[in-house]
Amino acid sequence: MSGKFPRTLERIPAVWEELRKISDGGMLEYSRYVAECLYNPSFGYYSDPKALRAGGDGADFFTSQTLPQKVFSELVECAAESMRKLANLPGKLQFAEIGCEPNSEIFPESLKFGYADEIKLDGPLSVVSNELLDARPFSKFVFLDGNWNKIFLKFPGGKIEIDEKYLAPKNVAEVPVPASGEEEKILCERFGENPEEGFKAELSPDAENLFEKICSENWFGILIFADYFRSSAELREFHGGTARSYFRHKEQKSELSRASLADITFSPCSDSLSAIAEKNGLEKVSVLTQEEFFIKYSGEKIREIIESKTGAMDPRRRELAQLLNPSLMGMSFRVLSAVKPKIS
Repeated sequence: MSGKFPRTLERIPAVWEELRKISDGGMLEYSRYVAECLYNPSFGYYSDPKALRAGGDGADFFTSQTLPQKVFSELVECAAESMRKLANLPGKLQFAEIGCEPNSEIFPESLKFGYADEIKLDGPLSVVSNELLDARPFSKFVFLDGNWNKIFLKFPGGKIEIDEKYLAPKNVAEVPVPASGEEEKILCERFGENPEEGFKAELSPDAENLFEKICSENWFGILIFADYFRSSAELREFHGGTARSYFRHKEQKSELSRASLADITFSPCSDSLSAIAEKNGLEKVSVLTQEEFFIKYSGEKIREIIESKTGAMDPRRRELAQLLNPSLMGMSFRVLSAVKPKIS
C-alpha cells in the first residue's frame, strides 16, 4: 500500500501487513514497532497534522496545556522568569518549545520545533516541553529465569488475524530474546540485579539521545520539561512496566491494540535524564512533582489567581486546582528543570 493510509479502523490490517514487511524474517523489535506506529510517514500516529490527538472530546489524551484557560502557560512563564532571576541570567530569554502539538503550543510566540523538525538551539533561551520524551520509541524488557530479555514481535507465517473486539492481532506474539550485555548492565543499574520473576521495564535510547542533543546545543538559559517522569526507585514498583496506549481517553488492552491509531507511551527514567543534563554542563538540575515545582517557582502567579475577585467558580481558579492537586495532575506529572550557564 502506498501513500497515506486512511485514518480509519479499516486500515489496521494493512498496517500490520506493512509491519510484517518491515520485520526481519518475521521478527520485529518492540521499539521498531513503536517507532513505526508513532512516526511512519504513511500511517504513523504523529504523522497526520490534521489528527486530533490532544484535547477534549474526540481526542486520545489531554495534557496540562490543552486545558482551556491556559493556566499552565502562565505558570510556566512565571517559573521561567523566577528561575532566570535566581540564576542571574540576562533579562530576555526567548521561549523555545519542543514537541508541540499543532494549535496547542504553550506559548504562541515561541520558537517551535515539532516532532519531525530538526532542533537547532542557540543563544539565550527558555527551553520548554510538555510530554515530549514519553512519546519517543522505547524497548520492552522482561526478567525471566535470572536473565533480562528483550521483547520482539513474532509474526505468523500465514495471514494476520485481527481480533474484532480489541483490534489487535490474535496471532502476533511477544517473545523474549536475551538482552545484550550493555542493555543488561543498564537494566541492572536501574532495576537491580535480581528483580522478581516476570518483572517488566522499558528503556528508550531514542528519548535519551534526543534529550542529550537538546542539552548539548549551543544555547544558555532555563530548561523546563514536564512529563510522566519517574525515578529508578519508583519504576522498581511497577512490576508490569509502564508501557501503555490510549484511544479516545481510554487505556487499551495492550499496546498492540489499534496500532497507529492509538497513542503509545511510557514513563521515562528521570535519574538517567538528570545525569545527561549534568554531563552537558547544566546546573541546579531538579525533578519535582508538578505541584512542588509550581509552588516553588510560580508563587506570584498562583497568588494572583487565588486572590482574584471573580469567585470560587472562576474557571482559572478551578484549572489551577486541577494542575496542582496531588490526586489529579499535581502528582502525576513531574518537572525536570535546570539552568544552563553561559560559557564565556
